[in-house]
Amino acid sequence: MTQPTPRTTWQDGDPYLEAIAAAVWEHCEKQHGSGIVIDDPRNIAEAVAATSRAAAFDEAADAIDATYTGFGIDRYVRHGADLLRRMAEEARS
Repeated sequence: MTQPTPRTTWQDGDPYLEAIAAAVWEHCEKQHGSGIVIDDPRNIAEAVAATSRAAAFDEAADAIDATYTGFGIDRYVRHGADLLRRMAEEARS
């Protein structure tokens, strides 16, 4: 099996990359004392997928907030943004 080549490089301060790294670090097994993640690739993929879902939900909620502002905002629109934020929190936990 050939290893896929990374499509991105690490960039300090990139919130998406840092969130993925934090999720992998928190949820995956590490080699004692070295800081190297030695977990099953499926567990790593699960941590990344959860982070990706949460980021997508947050971005969608922020887009709703940016688009629908001011007087007369529909309560269903607000409810939709709140649901997306709740889904993001569930994906992170």
